[in-house]
Amino acid sequence: MHSGAARRPPVAQPVRVTSRQPPPDLGAIRGILGAARAAGRSALMEPEGRAILSACGIAVPAVVYAARAADVDDALLASLPGAAVIVKVVSSKLAHKTEAGAVAVAAREPAAVRAVISAMHERLGELAEGFSIAELVAHDRDPGGELLLALRWTDDMGPVAAVGLGGIYAEPLSGDLRPGREIAVASGSAVLAAGLARSGGLGEHLVRATGVRLAATPLRSRAARVPLAAVSDAVRRLLALAPLVPDDLIELEINPLAITGDGRLVALDVLINLGTGHSPSGRRDPFASSAGSWRRAPSASWASRPATTPATPSCATCWRTGSAPTASPSSSPAQRRWTACGVCPTSPRSRAR
Repeated sequence: MHSGAARRPPVAQPVRVTSRQPPPDLGAIRGILGAARAAGRSALMEPEGRAILSACGIAVPAVVYAARAADVDDALLASLPGAAVIVKVVSSKLAHKTEAGAVAVAAREPAAVRAVISAMHERLGELAEGFSIAELVAHDRDPGGELLLALRWTDDMGPVAAVGLGGIYAEPLSGDLRPGREIAVASGSAVLAAGLARSGGLGEHLVRATGVRLAATPLRSRAARVPLAAVSDAVRRLLALAPLVPDDLIELEINPLAITGDGRLVALDVLINLGTGHSPSGRRDPFASSAGSWRRAPSASWASRPATTPATPSCATCWRTGSAPTASPSSSPAQRRWTACGVCPTSPRSRAR
């Protein structure tokens, strides 16, 4: 941990998303990614990930940071709303903090937060490079109350955004859903715009995914948790980062994207894996010959995964068909059907289908 008197970082306030949110400063975001890459890291830490989401206009909770337990006092916690907070370890070496015991809920009182930080420091040692203390965002954790929103590269469609069920239910429930309903995919490639326009637009397209339908449509006597337009807007904001994929970042995954009681979307956790800083050999815009480069603003250009499961083996990440399965002969039929294509990067949280 840090020695000497630590300077207290400024308080990070939640982003209030508006329809007039300016486009993100890709140069500044590229600088954050480049600095992490220069430090020898393959993924961003939490403060850097929050900064990128904020630049995109995706809301994040209010948060403060402490280098050690002794830094926590009433003044530090005064800016955080509510009676409880979420304490997380800030680390360049821990991608999945929950499994490591690096996430805890505490009362918004200095003594309680200091006790949690001290316990984490004792358990994790030098893995704990600092601590974030964030507001506890009240939301429904049942299916439909949390979404997963991700951006990654695929060789078939270039950079794509995917949205589906989020939270702890993402993996077990998505594996049980009818093929074509577990996730919806949007691409920034202009050549695909016309087909989606004929199918009714982005919102109607996204709602085919069960998670989006549970979140954004009324169910019996219950109103929709969030406007479908807000989910579409979040996808568009994430696809504004498409020019950075795959050179600067390979994958960005928000999980969960929580839906608050007043219908706002708030990103509670984000994982960002870095690219190499230059175009990997053999990767190109799959539609360059017919539509020009995909490095453009994804204004109304979208595509989706087919509504039916392809008969040939297909990649669990990009749904590329016709590739040889990498699953072993002893794998289940679902695992053999949905497998890595061997070309695109697979998600560290990829789901067996």
